Amino acid sequence: MFAWQNPKALPSQMYGLLANSVSFFADTGGVSPYHTGRKEQPFSMTNIGLNITLEMDEDRKYVILPCSPGDGLPGLVTLAVQSLERWSGQYARTDFSSLGFIAATGSPEALFFPQNTASVA
Repeated sequence: MFAWQNPKALPSQMYGLLANSVSFFADTGGVSPYHTGRKEQPFSMTNIGLNITLEMDEDRKYVILPCSPGDGLPGLVTLAVQSLERWSGQYARTDFSSLGFIAATGSPEALFFPQNTASVA
């Protein structure tokens, strides 16, 4: 659901976790759910963005999705993110040209992703 890419996006653009167009899923290949053994947490839209618990890498530059990249590739799908100074725990997605992959899991954290791109710029 969150594993999309937009190769036409400018490097300075930021997005929420939800794709703005179904065309952003065109090149995501065989991405499929992967059960990490952790209980999945519900997510919801709030007044400050999508509230979701996801794992983050130790440098806090990527969120780790419970998805396999498919095509026989090992690891989990990652998305590049940037912390927003407006509220604690609020992030925006960056670098949409491709999906990343990581072999390890991270620590789960409650995060907020505003969907309105004008509010994260």
